[in-house]
Amino acid sequence: MIIDYDEQYAQDVSRLLKDNTARLVWGNNAEKTVVAITSGKVVGVASLYTNEIHPNRDYIGVYVDTVYRRQGLGTDLVNELKEKTDTSDFQAAISSKNKEGTLFLKSLEFKLARKCYTPDLKKVSATRSTVVKGVVRSVEQVDETVKVQLVSLQLENYKLTHKAINPLNETISVISWRNLIFEELDQRQSMLLIANNRIEAYILCYGIEDNDEIEIGYIGGRESEAIKSYLPFYTKVIDGLISQYNTVSIEADTVDPFAYAAVNCYEYDPGESLDTYVT
Repeated sequence: MIIDYDEQYAQDVSRLLKDNTARLVWGNNAEKTVVAITSGKVVGVASLYTNEIHPNRDYIGVYVDTVYRRQGLGTDLVNELKEKTDTSDFQAAISSKNKEGTLFLKSLEFKLARKCYTPDLKKVSATRSTVVKGVVRSVEQVDETVKVQLVSLQLENYKLTHKAINPLNETISVISWRNLIFEELDQRQSMLLIANNRIEAYILCYGIEDNDEIEIGYIGGRESEAIKSYLPFYTKVIDGLISQYNTVSIEADTVDPFAYAAVNCYEYDPGESLDTYVT
């Protein structure tokens, strides 16, 4: 039996998801949540939620108790959710290691849209070009005019990399976007490549509570055709971070030509990714 979620099932759902590594948004945090009940027991849950920054697809999450899988419950949960929304555009994220879940999404005609790699970067011994064409400055060192230029370029990059999957909310203003990317930005470690008085490429970093760790949040540039010329800048900055921090993490999508090119200068497991599937 598939029914709408009610608060009386909160503990049962929490218990069901206790050992689930996927981050499923449900209950009051989701627009719609349904549960599967067998013999009075909650054995499955599915939800829909929207993202204010990317509102053009509904995010969908599904989890069924391992004992009750391959009985059609997952499909029933998804179909119930589809009847409760006007959209036919859905998005789901799943670990590449979750073969069973991936097959389930494919059975529902979801298509792979991108892979996201999140390795901790380590220095490599390979010989590569160290010639950086331009001047390297931290965000902390530049004036307001350059920071405005940075926000404009980063926003343009972001829009392009997300356009095909789930476009950025058109109502977000440049000021709001600046506040978003500058919140918790480590301006001392975030670097810009400047040539002829304009930003050619950038790496934006974010501090973690642990002072021994830093996260590379955004990597970008002015022209995707010029990525090869940006690589010495990217690797110089990243190698510098690696020498300063115990952990340097990154999030690089296959649809982001700048970040994907940068991460491919380092060793990581290409078989381990967070995969986005869409309808």
